[in-house]
Amino acid sequence: MTFDPVDTFAAIERHRANDALFVPTMVMALLEHPEAANYDFSSMIAVLSGAAPTPVYAWQRLIDLFGLAEVVTGYGMTELAGATMMTEPGDPLAIVETTIGRPISAGVAGLPELGGLIAEYRTADPVTGAFLPDGAEGELVCRSPMQTSGYFAMPEQTIALFTDEGWVRSGDLGRIRPDGYVELSGRSKELYKSGGELVSPREVEDLLVSHPAVAQAFVCGLPDDRWGEVGAAWVVLAPEQECTEAELIEMCKQRLAKYKQPRHVFFLAADELPKTPTGKVQKFLLIQRGLRALERA
Repeated sequence: MTFDPVDTFAAIERHRANDALFVPTMVMALLEHPEAANYDFSSMIAVLSGAAPTPVYAWQRLIDLFGLAEVVTGYGMTELAGATMMTEPGDPLAIVETTIGRPISAGVAGLPELGGLIAEYRTADPVTGAFLPDGAEGELVCRSPMQTSGYFAMPEQTIALFTDEGWVRSGDLGRIRPDGYVELSGRSKELYKSGGELVSPREVEDLLVSHPAVAQAFVCGLPDDRWGEVGAAWVVLAPEQECTEAELIEMCKQRLAKYKQPRHVFFLAADELPKTPTGKVQKFLLIQRGLRALERA
């Protein structure tokens, strides 16, 4: 099924929707569509964007497009029965832009030692699994009375994600702030090594989307004989904007260590991004596409 922004615009007008749930790729498609200004969004007062990080600059543009009174983001895992963290109504935009919220209350169904919170989060070393000090960046691990005990008939996957101590490994990297809000910094499975150094794609992606011509950016590691892996970026330009590969690479050279700098930049349209049915970009397909492009070069 293909997501059509115009159908969404029309549905908001027709049903007088008060709130909506989007994934970030849907958000970007709405913001970038040239027909957006031709629809009446006065009934839309709240939006929740989740399932993946939403670009920082997109939140204010969402408020401006829909005239929103409230924007919310959150975080969860199917293994934990859904959402476990959310920002709160009234949280300033700076919180929504930079965090995924903090653990929500489940009342008597939650963890009694934590006042009924639905889950407890800590960070761990993504390689060894050892817990890290408070505030340190690492892989988010969680325990909750709502969590499943494992995957049906999949013992290897169960052992990989569920620890003997009852914690679930999320595969997401981040840190827990002193105020309890959690900042995401990437996916542990998406980290790649260039010249023996680990690179977090999220850091490079955030820099690329800070360029005024870039609407979306996705970074992965591609095999390289000399460096082991090198960064490659897939970029969607904002409407009526132009930018070159050399320009973006030069910006990265000015702001990033050499091993973090992408060596290749591929441009594509938003509807060319390979996505899951829920709208998440499938990076492994981008990698396959990049390898084919380099073979043809």
